[in-house]
Amino acid sequence: MRPGKLVYQEFGERCPSCGLIHCTCSPPAPPPTPAQQTARLLLERKGRGGKTVTLIQGLVHTENEFKTLTQKVKQHCGSGGAYKEGTIEIQGDHRDRLAIYLQSLGYRIRKVGG
Repeated sequence: MRPGKLVYQEFGERCPSCGLIHCTCSPPAPPPTPAQQTARLLLERKGRGGKTVTLIQGLVHTENEFKTLTQKVKQHCGSGGAYKEGTIEIQGDHRDRLAIYLQSLGYRIRKVGG
């Protein structure tokens, strides 16, 4: 066999769930809209050296959507924060401010804890 000679070529992309090129799997469900999601806002102090952190949990987004939402929330609160494993952390107690802001974006809100 000569080098560079094409022996076999697949046409189409493989299905992520079954691995077949021409599959009959149902298409993946579209991601939920903000109106279909409930953001859980909670306050945490444990393990942070006495510092207060507001956590936003329960949202379903891609990595990029989480990063942009984190930036928007940090700018709105005028505070630092980070995105870690499906949770947005904002420094300080901003539950009331975040509840109003996230409702304006279309999310349902649930305050968890005291």
